[in-house]
Amino acid sequence: MLKSLSILIISTILVNPIFAQDNTLDTSKYKDLRNRIQDQTIFLKFDPQNKDAYLKRSYYKSQMNNHQGAIEDLNTYLELDPTDYKAYNSRAFSKERIDDIKGAMDDYTQSIELKKDFMDPYYGRAINFYKMKNFKAALNDLDVVLKLDPNYMECYLYRGYTLMELKDYESAIRDFNRVIEVYPDNSKAYNNRGMSKYFLKDYIGAMEDMNIAIKLTPDYAQAFNKRGQVKLALLDFKGALDDLNKSIQLFAFNASAYNNRAAAKIELKDYAGAISDLDQSIELDPELPETYNNRGALYEQMGNLQKAKLDYKMADFKMKTNAVQNK
Repeated sequence: MLKSLSILIISTILVNPIFAQDNTLDTSKYKDLRNRIQDQTIFLKFDPQNKDAYLKRSYYKSQMNNHQGAIEDLNTYLELDPTDYKAYNSRAFSKERIDDIKGAMDDYTQSIELKKDFMDPYYGRAINFYKMKNFKAALNDLDVVLKLDPNYMECYLYRGYTLMELKDYESAIRDFNRVIEVYPDNSKAYNNRGMSKYFLKDYIGAMEDMNIAIKLTPDYAQAFNKRGQVKLALLDFKGALDDLNKSIQLFAFNASAYNNRAAAKIELKDYAGAISDLDQSIELDPELPETYNNRGALYEQMGNLQKAKLDYKMADFKMKTNAVQNK
Protein backbone atom coordinates (compact mmCIF):
# COMPACT_ATOMS: atom_id res chain seq x y z
CA MET A 1 0.00 0.00 0.00
CA LEU A 2 1.51 3.33 -1.00
CA LYS A 3 1.67 6.11 1.54
CA SER A 4 0.31 9.55 0.69
CA LEU A 5 2.69 11.17 -1.76
CA SER A 6 3.13 14.92 -2.16
CA ILE A 7 4.06 15.74 -5.74
CA LEU A 8 5.43 19.09 -6.83
CA ILE A 9 3.24 20.85 -9.38
CA ILE A 10 5.12 22.65 -12.16
CA SER A 11 3.67 26.12 -12.66
CA THR A 12 5.44 27.47 -15.70
CA ILE A 13 4.27 30.74 -17.21
CA LEU A 14 4.14 30.75 -20.98
CA VAL A 15 4.90 34.09 -22.53
CA ASN A 16 2.76 34.34 -25.62
CA PRO A 17 0.74 37.54 -25.46
CA ILE A 18 -2.37 37.73 -27.57
CA PHE A 19 -1.17 41.12 -28.80
CA ALA A 20 2.13 39.79 -30.18
CA GLN A 21 2.81 40.85 -33.73
CA ASP A 22 2.38 38.32 -36.51
CA ASN A 23 5.89 37.81 -37.83
CA THR A 24 4.87 35.56 -40.71
CA LEU A 25 6.14 36.83 -44.03
CA ASP A 26 3.89 37.87 -46.87
CA THR A 27 5.90 36.43 -49.76
CA SER A 28 3.63 38.17 -52.27
CA LYS A 29 5.46 41.37 -51.33
CA TYR A 30 8.89 39.89 -52.02
CA LYS A 31 9.03 41.09 -55.61
CA ASP A 32 8.23 44.66 -54.62
CA LEU A 33 10.79 44.53 -51.78
CA ARG A 34 13.48 43.16 -54.09
CA ASN A 35 12.81 46.00 -56.51
CA ARG A 36 13.08 48.54 -53.70
CA ILE A 37 16.36 47.01 -52.51
CA GLN A 38 17.67 47.17 -56.06
CA ASP A 39 16.69 50.84 -56.32
CA GLN A 40 18.60 51.71 -53.13
CA THR A 41 21.60 49.72 -54.32
CA ILE A 42 21.66 51.75 -57.53
CA PHE A 43 21.50 55.00 -55.53
CA LEU A 44 24.47 53.82 -53.45
CA LYS A 45 26.56 53.08 -56.54
CA PHE A 46 26.29 56.73 -57.49
CA ASP A 47 26.50 58.03 -53.91
CA PRO A 48 28.18 55.64 -51.40
CA GLN A 49 27.67 58.21 -48.61
CA ASN A 50 23.89 58.31 -49.03
CA LYS A 51 22.93 57.32 -45.49
CA ASP A 52 19.20 57.37 -46.19
CA ALA A 53 19.67 54.70 -48.86
CA TYR A 54 21.41 52.43 -46.34
CA LEU A 55 18.62 53.01 -43.85
CA LYS A 56 15.84 52.28 -46.35
CA ARG A 57 17.62 49.23 -47.70
CA SER A 58 18.08 47.87 -44.19
CA TYR A 59 14.35 48.21 -43.60
CA TYR A 60 13.46 46.36 -46.79
CA LYS A 61 15.94 43.58 -45.99
CA SER A 62 14.46 43.24 -42.53
CA GLN A 63 11.00 42.91 -44.08
CA MET A 64 12.34 40.00 -46.15
CA ASN A 65 13.79 38.39 -43.02
CA ASN A 66 17.34 39.08 -44.23
CA HIS A 67 18.40 40.37 -40.84
CA GLN A 68 22.11 39.86 -41.37
CA GLY A 69 21.90 42.08 -44.45
CA ALA A 70 19.86 44.62 -42.52
CA ILE A 71 22.50 44.71 -39.78
CA GLU A 72 25.29 45.28 -42.31
CA ASP A 73 23.44 48.25 -43.79
CA LEU A 74 22.68 49.66 -40.35
CA ASN A 75 26.33 49.30 -39.38
CA THR A 76 27.27 51.54 -42.32
CA TYR A 77 24.41 53.93 -41.64
CA LEU A 78 25.43 54.34 -37.99
CA GLU A 79 29.01 55.05 -39.01
CA LEU A 80 27.60 57.92 -41.04
CA ASP A 81 25.10 59.01 -38.36
CA PRO A 82 26.00 57.64 -34.90
CA THR A 83 23.30 59.71 -33.14
CA ASP A 84 20.22 58.09 -34.67
CA TYR A 85 18.58 56.41 -31.66
CA LYS A 86 15.91 54.74 -33.80
CA ALA A 87 18.55 53.04 -35.95
CA TYR A 88 20.11 51.42 -32.87
CA ASN A 89 16.68 50.12 -31.92
CA SER A 90 16.16 48.73 -35.43
CA ARG A 91 19.56 47.05 -35.39
CA ALA A 92 18.74 45.52 -32.00
CA PHE A 93 15.57 44.05 -33.48
CA SER A 94 17.51 42.39 -36.30
CA LYS A 95 20.23 41.16 -33.96
CA GLU A 96 17.56 39.41 -31.88
CA ARG A 97 16.41 37.59 -35.01
CA ILE A 98 19.88 36.10 -35.52
CA ASP A 99 20.19 35.28 -31.79
CA ASP A 100 22.79 37.93 -31.06
CA ILE A 101 21.12 38.81 -27.77
CA LYS A 102 24.14 40.55 -26.25
CA GLY A 103 24.50 42.74 -29.33
CA ALA A 104 20.77 43.50 -29.23
CA MET A 105 20.90 44.46 -25.56
CA ASP A 106 23.88 46.74 -26.21
CA ASP A 107 21.98 48.47 -29.01
CA TYR A 108 18.82 48.87 -26.95
CA THR A 109 20.89 50.44 -24.19
CA GLN A 110 22.64 52.79 -26.64
CA SER A 111 19.27 53.84 -28.05
CA ILE A 112 18.07 54.64 -24.52
CA GLU A 113 21.24 56.61 -23.78
CA LEU A 114 20.61 58.77 -26.84
CA LYS A 115 16.88 59.27 -26.22
CA LYS A 116 15.65 58.66 -22.67
CA ASP A 117 11.97 59.04 -23.54
CA PHE A 118 11.97 56.69 -26.55
CA MET A 119 9.78 53.79 -25.45
CA ASP A 120 10.64 51.00 -27.91
CA PRO A 121 14.12 50.02 -26.65
CA TYR A 122 12.92 49.80 -23.04
CA TYR A 123 10.28 47.31 -24.12
CA GLY A 124 12.64 45.28 -26.31
CA ARG A 125 15.23 45.17 -23.54
CA ALA A 126 12.59 44.16 -20.99
CA ILE A 127 11.52 41.16 -23.06
CA ASN A 128 15.12 39.99 -23.27
CA PHE A 129 15.65 40.52 -19.55
CA TYR A 130 12.54 38.38 -18.98
CA LYS A 131 13.84 35.58 -21.19
CA MET A 132 17.17 35.78 -19.33
CA LYS A 133 15.22 35.41 -16.06
CA ASN A 134 16.40 38.82 -14.87
CA PHE A 135 12.89 39.69 -13.76
CA LYS A 136 13.75 42.73 -11.63
CA ALA A 137 15.52 44.39 -14.56
CA ALA A 138 12.59 43.48 -16.83
CA LEU A 139 10.17 45.04 -14.36
CA ASN A 140 12.19 48.27 -14.20
CA ASP A 141 12.08 48.68 -17.99
CA LEU A 142 8.39 47.78 -18.21
CA ASP A 143 7.63 50.39 -15.55
CA VAL A 144 9.37 53.00 -17.71
CA VAL A 145 7.37 51.94 -20.77
CA LEU A 146 4.09 52.36 -18.90
CA LYS A 147 5.12 55.78 -17.61
CA LEU A 148 5.77 56.81 -21.20
CA ASP A 149 2.57 55.18 -22.50
CA PRO A 150 0.01 54.29 -19.78
CA ASN A 151 -2.28 52.74 -22.41
CA TYR A 152 0.17 50.16 -23.78
CA MET A 153 -1.89 47.03 -23.07
CA GLU A 154 0.70 44.49 -24.25
CA CYS A 155 3.10 45.93 -21.70
CA TYR A 156 0.59 45.39 -18.88
CA LEU A 157 0.36 41.76 -19.95
CA TYR A 158 4.13 41.31 -19.91
CA ARG A 159 4.46 43.16 -16.64
CA GLY A 160 1.84 40.84 -15.21
CA TYR A 161 3.94 37.84 -16.28
CA THR A 162 7.01 39.43 -14.74
CA LEU A 163 5.26 40.19 -11.46
CA MET A 164 4.12 36.57 -11.30
CA GLU A 165 7.72 35.43 -11.63
CA LEU A 166 8.59 37.81 -8.77
CA LYS A 167 5.71 36.30 -6.77
CA ASP A 168 3.91 39.64 -6.52
CA TYR A 169 0.59 38.10 -7.45
CA GLU A 170 -1.65 40.91 -6.23
CA SER A 171 0.14 43.43 -8.45
CA ALA A 172 0.02 40.95 -11.34
CA ILE A 173 -3.75 40.67 -10.90
CA ARG A 174 -4.07 44.46 -11.14
CA ASP A 175 -2.19 44.44 -14.46
CA PHE A 176 -4.33 41.62 -15.85
CA ASN A 177 -7.44 43.48 -14.66
CA ARG A 178 -6.31 46.48 -16.71
CA VAL A 179 -5.93 44.35 -19.83
CA ILE A 180 -9.33 42.71 -19.31
CA GLU A 181 -11.01 46.11 -18.87
CA VAL A 182 -9.84 47.14 -22.34
CA TYR A 183 -9.83 43.70 -24.01
CA PRO A 184 -12.52 41.57 -22.28
CA ASP A 185 -11.96 38.75 -24.77
CA ASN A 186 -8.25 38.31 -23.95
CA SER A 187 -8.10 34.70 -22.82
CA LYS A 188 -4.42 34.91 -21.83
CA ALA A 189 -5.14 37.68 -19.34
CA TYR A 190 -7.89 35.57 -17.76
CA ASN A 191 -5.69 32.48 -17.65
CA ASN A 192 -2.78 34.27 -16.00
CA ARG A 193 -5.03 36.18 -13.62
CA GLY A 194 -6.43 32.81 -12.68
CA MET A 195 -2.95 31.46 -12.00
CA SER A 196 -2.16 34.50 -9.85
CA LYS A 197 -5.31 33.79 -7.83
CA TYR A 198 -4.25 30.14 -7.60
CA PHE A 199 -0.95 31.14 -6.01
CA LEU A 200 -2.90 33.30 -3.54
CA LYS A 201 -5.00 30.16 -2.78
CA ASP A 202 -8.14 31.74 -4.22
CA TYR A 203 -9.02 28.50 -6.00
CA ILE A 204 -12.63 29.42 -6.72
CA GLY A 205 -11.61 32.72 -8.29
CA ALA A 206 -8.91 30.92 -10.27
CA MET A 207 -11.43 28.39 -11.55
CA GLU A 208 -13.80 31.15 -12.66
CA ASP A 209 -11.06 32.88 -14.65
CA MET A 210 -9.90 29.68 -16.31
CA ASN A 211 -13.46 28.76 -17.24
CA ILE A 212 -13.73 32.13 -19.02
CA ALA A 213 -10.35 31.65 -20.73
CA ILE A 214 -11.47 28.26 -22.06
CA LYS A 215 -14.85 29.61 -23.13
CA LEU A 216 -13.11 32.38 -25.08
CA THR A 217 -10.50 30.01 -26.58
CA PRO A 218 -11.74 26.40 -26.55
CA ASP A 219 -8.44 25.06 -27.91
CA TYR A 220 -6.29 26.83 -25.29
CA ALA A 221 -4.11 23.94 -24.11
CA GLN A 222 -2.37 25.86 -21.34
CA ALA A 223 -5.69 26.96 -19.82
CA PHE A 224 -6.79 23.30 -19.57
CA ASN A 225 -3.42 22.50 -17.98
CA LYS A 226 -3.79 25.26 -15.41
CA ARG A 227 -7.44 24.49 -14.70
CA GLY A 228 -6.37 20.92 -14.10
CA GLN A 229 -3.84 22.24 -11.62
CA VAL A 230 -6.56 24.19 -9.81
CA LYS A 231 -8.77 21.09 -9.70
CA LEU A 232 -5.89 19.19 -8.08
CA ALA A 233 -5.84 21.83 -5.34
CA LEU A 234 -9.61 21.43 -4.95
CA LEU A 235 -9.13 17.63 -4.69
CA ASP A 236 -11.18 17.06 -7.86
CA PHE A 237 -8.76 14.46 -9.20
CA LYS A 238 -11.04 13.02 -11.88
CA GLY A 239 -11.86 16.51 -13.16
CA ALA A 240 -8.16 17.37 -13.11
CA LEU A 241 -7.35 14.25 -15.13
CA ASP A 242 -10.00 15.16 -17.72
CA ASP A 243 -8.56 18.68 -18.13
CA LEU A 244 -4.98 17.45 -18.31
CA ASN A 245 -5.90 14.82 -20.89
CA LYS A 246 -7.49 17.59 -22.95
CA SER A 247 -4.44 19.83 -22.56
CA ILE A 248 -2.12 17.10 -23.80
CA GLN A 249 -4.51 16.22 -26.63
CA LEU A 250 -4.35 19.84 -27.79
CA PHE A 251 -0.59 20.21 -27.29
CA ALA A 252 1.46 17.11 -26.60
CA PHE A 253 4.79 18.86 -25.89
CA ASN A 254 4.20 20.62 -22.56
CA ALA A 255 6.30 19.00 -19.83
CA SER A 256 4.30 20.60 -17.01
CA ALA A 257 1.03 19.09 -18.27
CA TYR A 258 2.49 15.57 -18.04
CA ASN A 259 3.86 16.30 -14.58
CA ASN A 260 0.49 17.62 -13.43
CA ARG A 261 -1.32 14.64 -14.96
CA ALA A 262 1.06 12.36 -13.06
CA ALA A 263 -0.11 14.05 -9.84
CA ALA A 264 -3.74 13.29 -10.74
CA LYS A 265 -2.93 9.68 -11.62
CA ILE A 266 -1.14 9.17 -8.31
CA GLU A 267 -4.25 10.29 -6.44
CA LEU A 268 -6.32 7.92 -8.59
CA LYS A 269 -3.87 5.06 -7.80
CA ASP A 270 -2.63 4.75 -11.39
CA TYR A 271 1.05 4.57 -10.44
CA ALA A 272 2.26 3.00 -13.68
CA GLY A 273 0.51 5.76 -15.62
CA ALA A 274 2.09 8.37 -13.35
CA ILE A 275 5.58 6.97 -13.97
CA SER A 276 4.91 7.02 -17.71
CA ASP A 277 3.85 10.69 -17.56
CA LEU A 278 6.87 11.67 -15.49
CA ASP A 279 9.11 9.88 -17.99
CA GLN A 280 7.49 11.88 -20.79
CA SER A 281 7.83 15.14 -18.86
CA ILE A 282 11.56 14.52 -18.42
CA GLU A 283 11.96 13.64 -22.09
CA LEU A 284 10.32 16.93 -23.08
CA ASP A 285 12.22 19.06 -20.56
CA PRO A 286 15.17 17.27 -18.92
CA GLU A 287 16.20 20.42 -17.00
CA LEU A 288 13.34 20.52 -14.48
CA PRO A 289 14.50 19.24 -11.07
CA GLU A 290 10.90 18.98 -9.81
CA THR A 291 10.10 16.16 -12.21
CA TYR A 292 13.08 14.03 -11.18
CA ASN A 293 12.18 14.65 -7.55
CA ASN A 294 8.57 13.65 -8.18
CA ARG A 295 9.55 10.46 -9.97
CA GLY A 296 12.08 9.65 -7.27
CA ALA A 297 9.45 10.09 -4.57
CA LEU A 298 7.07 7.81 -6.44
CA TYR A 299 9.75 5.17 -6.97
CA GLU A 300 10.57 5.35 -3.27
CA GLN A 301 6.95 4.83 -2.31
CA MET A 302 6.79 1.88 -4.72
CA GLY A 303 9.85 0.33 -3.05
CA ASN A 304 12.30 0.86 -5.94
CA LEU A 305 14.97 2.56 -3.85
CA GLN A 306 17.73 2.29 -6.46
CA LYS A 307 15.78 4.25 -9.07
CA ALA A 308 14.60 6.67 -6.40
CA LYS A 309 18.19 7.41 -5.37
CA LEU A 310 19.22 8.08 -8.98
CA ASP A 311 16.32 10.49 -9.51
CA TYR A 312 16.98 12.36 -6.26
CA LYS A 313 20.63 12.71 -7.24
CA MET A 314 19.66 14.04 -10.67
CA ALA A 315 17.14 16.47 -9.12
CA ASP A 316 19.85 17.85 -6.85
CA PHE A 317 22.26 18.20 -9.78
CA LYS A 318 19.68 20.01 -11.95
CA MET A 319 18.75 22.34 -9.10
CA LYS A 320 22.38 23.36 -8.55
CA THR A 321 22.99 23.73 -12.29
CA ASN A 322 19.91 25.93 -12.72
CA ALA A 323 20.94 28.07 -9.75
CA VAL A 324 24.33 28.77 -11.32
CA GLN A 325 22.81 29.54 -14.74
CA ASN A 326 20.26 31.95 -13.24
CA LYS A 327 22.80 34.03 -11.32
